[in-house]
Amino acid sequence: ADSIFERFSFKNGEVSIDFTPDDEFMETYKKAGFKEPVIYYPRLLLVRFTELYFRETGKEFTPTYFYSTKIPLIGSESEYPPEACEAYKKAIKLIVEHAKEAQWPEIILYLTDEPDLHVWQEWETAVSYKLAKEASPETKTFCTLYRPVLIEKYGKYIDYSSSRGLECAAPRQENKDMLAACSKTGSRLWASLWPRLWWHNYWYARAYAGFVCAKSGFEGQNIWQFSKLISVENNGKYP
Repeated sequence: ADSIFERFSFKNGEVSIDFTPDDEFMETYKKAGFKEPVIYYPRLLLVRFTELYFRETGKEFTPTYFYSTKIPLIGSESEYPPEACEAYKKAIKLIVEHAKEAQWPEIILYLTDEPDLHVWQEWETAVSYKLAKEASPETKTFCTLYRPVLIEKYGKYIDYSSSRGLECAAPRQENKDMLAACSKTGSRLWASLWPRLWWHNYWYARAYAGFVCAKSGFEGQNIWQFSKLISVENNGKYP
């Protein structure tokens, strides 16, 4: 999610990205036999470009925190500098072009995580997905939108809206409301699954493997994996 921020630069209007770790992952992914699309997650890329622009031009900004990371506090959609927005669109195009050249599996852009209708998260979601579609209309997008009102607001820019798993499953009213919001905007409803976090038990897994997803209108599923990868080169120990 955050590693890309150490690998991109924005100077004098020019954007560059080092894709080396991504290339290594994609190659390993393909060698393992996987063919499914990859959800590509350069988290909060637009606000990072905004921060770099502010620092490069010497403009002061009010900071806020996303977890432990300091970022600019954006108060409205109009506060994003045009220069940062253009740099962001260049970055999206670079990602898409490199993915094709390097023969990555299909990528689905995931640009903000679990947004809501408050302060900077609202603007970051609205603007980043809108600009991504302007930069590459054919590239699919994904976001964890856990309330119907969020799908109604952002769904026209987001191809796949992921619900909070079985909390949003049929026959709950929220499931009906989320499907209705998807129908209005053209977004398609997915479900999030956290196999090693909160609901690591037989009954939850059985529900996911059964007819619940089909009855709930979930067309896809994204699985969060929090376990560390084990290094074969390191005798099975964590790297």
